[in-house]
Amino acid sequence: MDRTALLAECTFVTGPSGGPGGQHANKVETQVTLRFAVGASQVLTPAQQEMVRRHLATRISQEDILQLHAREARSQRANKEVVQARFLRLIDQALTPPRPRKATRPSRAARERRLDAKKRRSEKKQWRRPPE
Repeated sequence: MDRTALLAECTFVTGPSGGPGGQHANKVETQVTLRFAVGASQVLTPAQQEMVRRHLATRISQEDILQLHAREARSQRANKEVVQARFLRLIDQALTPPRPRKATRPSRAARERRLDAKKRRSEKKQWRRPPE
């Protein structure tokens, strides 16, 4: 995957960060919003687009746009770098296939702990019953 081509497909919008800061916060646009149209991407294959949609479903809008905001730093440049790094990390995570689970058997100690817990739970519930 070409990271520079992927970042070239992104659009950046700036805005005021808000929060405390008085005059400086009111007149300077330091917040950076990254927008990425997943379906319109030329870099990602359709299979990769579907993986991104599935993995980042809660972050993608109805219009199939992934939006990320950064307003931690006091400068616009630093916030742009932060949001780009976050975007690339999310895309990498979405495109990394999950490792298959190896089936294992419980150890003898684990089986004994489970049976011991069941026995204690049974005794506790027997004490709750009314006397016969």
